[in-house]
Amino acid sequence: MKGVLAVLSVVVGVSQCQLPYGSYGGGGGFPQRHNNFPGRPGIFPGRPGGGGVGGGGPIKFPSSVAGSVHGKPGGVGGFGNAGGIGGAGIIGGFGGAVGGGQVQERPLSTQFCPAYISPLVHVSVSGSNYHFSWCADGGQKYVWEQAKNYCKKLGPGWSSVSIETPTENQFISSIIDKHGLPYIWTSGNRLGGGPKGWKWATGQPLTYNNWALTGFTPGKPQPDNQEDNNEQCLSVLNRFYPNDGITWHDVGCHHVKPTICEYTNVQSYVG
Repeated sequence: MKGVLAVLSVVVGVSQCQLPYGSYGGGGGFPQRHNNFPGRPGIFPGRPGGGGVGGGGPIKFPSSVAGSVHGKPGGVGGFGNAGGIGGAGIIGGFGGAVGGGQVQERPLSTQFCPAYISPLVHVSVSGSNYHFSWCADGGQKYVWEQAKNYCKKLGPGWSSVSIETPTENQFISSIIDKHGLPYIWTSGNRLGGGPKGWKWATGQPLTYNNWALTGFTPGKPQPDNQEDNNEQCLSVLNRFYPNDGITWHDVGCHHVKPTICEYTNVQSYVG
């Protein structure tokens, strides 16, 4: 009897304390950057919500801190009915929130958004006009195809940014850094082009690149096609992995991010 009471006291204590990303009854698991690889319940991240009193459900971690990689919502297996401690589903785990198993992502900051210098244009540099999606839509995020369509809807000639020179890469990196963005989508992709078929929205191949020298696997250069052998879209990540900078990564096109739209071959505005 004393043993049962001791276990119950531990459970009550855990349920009352403030746990990272949630508490008793949430959808369980430890927060990880990648949650796309199935694993053992309660320890390794996986697609099912799983775990805990109340069942858990899908989890959306702050993507710039931990959990869902590059903003992709997902669940993780927990200690509870997914087969954790005692297999009885006592504790929901350390991920998720009470009841709904949801933790909202940190919103993108609009603190440094510039005023338009002309309709739709935030900045004009070296013959290209640039539009910052998060400054116009309140910080929304899009899968790669949606980001492409967002830019196309600005009008003829607009597309997600193509980073074709070191100078342009430095400019785009400075925008990401100044605005504190964790990542953006570019127009770069290899859809239908094979492992080495990377191209921009114009159809031109990458003649310049700033691929990272590390990624999910430390020290493994990009592109690495890590996630399910299906990373076909090009994102710029902001120091997302240890010992990385603002660099290019191949990423699954289903993840969600803001984008920078570009209109090229225009007369630069003064201002």
